[in-house]
Amino acid sequence: MPKINLPNIKPIFAKSKLRKIVPAVFFLAAFVFFGLYFLPSGKPKLEYKILTPEYIMSSVYKVYGNEKLGFWVGKIILTNTGKAPAYDVKLTYKIEGCTDWSEAPQAYPVINPGSTIVDLYYPILSNEITKLSASTPSNLKIKITYAERPEGKTKEIDESKSINILGGHDFIFSSIPPEESVGNFYDIFSNYPLLAAWVTPTDPPLRGFSDL
Repeated sequence: MPKINLPNIKPIFAKSKLRKIVPAVFFLAAFVFFGLYFLPSGKPKLEYKILTPEYIMSSVYKVYGNEKLGFWVGKIILTNTGKAPAYDVKLTYKIEGCTDWSEAPQAYPVINPGSTIVDLYYPILSNEITKLSASTPSNLKIKITYAERPEGKTKEIDESKSINILGGHDFIFSSIPPEESVGNFYDIFSNYPLLAAWVTPTDPPLRGFSDL
């Protein structure tokens, strides 16, 4: 009987199967690459430090609301130590019994991992605090809001720090928090430009000098 040669179908089947596997593997590799390099992994983590002067002087309440003068009442150092950006970060401040809630004028659309922002609070205080006759305790209250994704759900951090408001006749030579003071003349006497507020034309030394 003559020998019949049958076609070798196994290699054809293997080649056909390989054609289906290669695109799938390539697609999976591309998806993993895109996820690792373009999509954020993990979550943001906001760590913060709040600084305030120990005392604020009610007799010169207007200077604290003037950013150009530099007499801030609150300072936040905010760092994202997480593995993803924090979005739409907003800071809001309030001094209990003295001000309403006010949002920081500076906007922070994104704080990337490892980045740090510093925000200063210059409150507009009411002249009602000039009626204080003695040191009065209060609290600086702070809200930090952010989202883990663009236009995502808002998360909130609430914090407060004690502060003292001096009476109308009291003066303190420095408003630099101990954490920031380096002990030089300026830090020890940072409020010396405000001494002029305690001088009036009717003070005995001035009247005596004018009579010379």
